[in-house]
Amino acid sequence: AGGSGGLIVGTTVAPRMGLLPELFAEACREFWQVGDLASGGSAQCNQPYSPLRNCIAGVIDILRERTNATGQRRLFAVSIAADDPGEMLARGRLILERFGPFAECCGFLVGGPIAGPSALTAARRAFPGQFLHYHGG
Repeated sequence: AGGSGGLIVGTTVAPRMGLLPELFAEACREFWQVGDLASGGSAQCNQPYSPLRNCIAGVIDILRERTNATGQRRLFAVSIAADDPGEMLARGRLILERFGPFAECCGFLVGGPIAGPSALTAARRAFPGQFLHYHGG
């Protein structure tokens, strides 16, 4: 998924701007016209203005649309960070369930000051097929 076997071009889509789910999905659409990996960053999903379920729903539609248009799957990284390890894993399971056949295109942002390095170990054990990005601070 994503890339051409070489360099993968990615971006974090304005995570601190507080984009509504529809605007976030549209930003992913724009980026995926030229790039491979869009990330919501650690602050985009599961906010009062952007619940996780709503945020990823639009992204899945755009990912499907871009794949059908180009024949190439793009990559998406989404934060599953939570102060409770059970909640972190529940978020990951929800994302994989919703992404369905596109789950291989989805990676997780884990850790940070909320959970610490142990979150990375828990996520790797629970989601061995996903790419992980640990953000430490």
